[in-house]
Amino acid sequence: MFKVGRTIQGHKMNQGAPQEARSPLELLRRFQLTLDDVHSHAIIAPQVRDSHVAIEAPASEYLRRSRFSRIFSFLYALNVEKFEKTVHDLLKSCVMGYALELRSGGDILLSKQYNYSKNYNDGLLGWDADTPLHVASVSKLITAMAMTQLLRDHRIALDDKIAPWLPQYWPRGINVQNLAFRHLLTHTSGLLAPVKAPGPMDFQSMKDAIALGTTDLTTRDYKNVNYSLCRVLLATINGDAYPSMFITADSMFAPLFAVRDSVWDTLSIRSYLQYVNDNIFTPSGLPARDFNRPDEAALAYLAIYDNSPGWNSGDKQSGSGAIGWHLTVRELLRVMATYRRRGKIVGAWRAQKMLDDGIGVDFGFTRDTRLGRLYAKGGFWGSKEGRIEQTNAFFLPGRMELVVLANSPGCMPDTAFMGKVSDAVDRSIEPWIVSLTSTLLGKLGAGA
Repeated sequence: MFKVGRTIQGHKMNQGAPQEARSPLELLRRFQLTLDDVHSHAIIAPQVRDSHVAIEAPASEYLRRSRFSRIFSFLYALNVEKFEKTVHDLLKSCVMGYALELRSGGDILLSKQYNYSKNYNDGLLGWDADTPLHVASVSKLITAMAMTQLLRDHRIALDDKIAPWLPQYWPRGINVQNLAFRHLLTHTSGLLAPVKAPGPMDFQSMKDAIALGTTDLTTRDYKNVNYSLCRVLLATINGDAYPSMFITADSMFAPLFAVRDSVWDTLSIRSYLQYVNDNIFTPSGLPARDFNRPDEAALAYLAIYDNSPGWNSGDKQSGSGAIGWHLTVRELLRVMATYRRRGKIVGAWRAQKMLDDGIGVDFGFTRDTRLGRLYAKGGFWGSKEGRIEQTNAFFLPGRMELVVLANSPGCMPDTAFMGKVSDAVDRSIEPWIVSLTSTLLGKLGAGA
């Protein structure tokens, strides 16, 4: 397990004055990295190259309600029993298993686990709220939290340009000088636009994206590279690497020049890892972790009746920033609550602004319910054979958070189910008197 030390802080500087050059060997030593680590490092590991990430697009635009309608949100409540039944009916005949927890102000409203995180071939283990899973693109939500704090601490605005903080040896294409942090964090950078999918997230792909440049800085186009780039920017802003490192080979570090991509990649991964552990997980009460898959983590399967050995998606550090974290339902809920309300990471108003700006969440799934606004972030990671890891993370109105983890696809043909869970939330919002009556009748029936 990765041992967390103190965060290596760089000097607080303005946008135009990146950190002064320091020895790459010194930086590697600070993260307990050796030259052997650099030489053996895989820029893109097979478990990342041979897997895929997908995003779920909402079937239709969600209705936006007027501000006037929000005045009456106090008349409504979430019928928890109705929601539980709806989601269970949605998933029970499809997924190998799932864990779900709904909290309000940190208190558990609903905790439900179903079926298996590992099948008979893998030791038969049931789901529970402390079963880890690779949360896939929900890692972007963690990265967004880290970047929001980092930019605040270094007095950098979302609309400041990223160019001064990029490695200077990277070729730069059209409009790179106009790219701002907001473009990356809201998927409006236009980078890798010709790729008709979420696309790659490794170090070489970052370089390629910057070399190609962009012709569109307004259209939302979900690309993994936006968030993997954040880990490189985090490293330079935080002083764990410096933009002018390895511009030319004629320096005292010439032996490292031949593996400069590996130096940059290892430093940025370790910088991001340590920053998130120190500044996001620790304030949330979570133990430190690296990108290795825990032995107790759920394996991925094709469906509920898959009798084949499960898929171990492995260490995904080469895609970190966009993917890679393993979390349990309860751990993810703790991070979401700490960030949103407790002020231990950033102020609650700043966290709310991040959500409203569509940073770290899937903007298309933001919707206005009768209870208030709902924000969502999904993760969907799979093998070539179709074994799937799924995560749904929801910030609900009324100080509520919801997380659903599952280790196989949903029912065909829509194997991702975040939209249906979102719809289940919306349909379970009722006038509070109706919800209260329904709950009381249900309890009376259960007692009888």
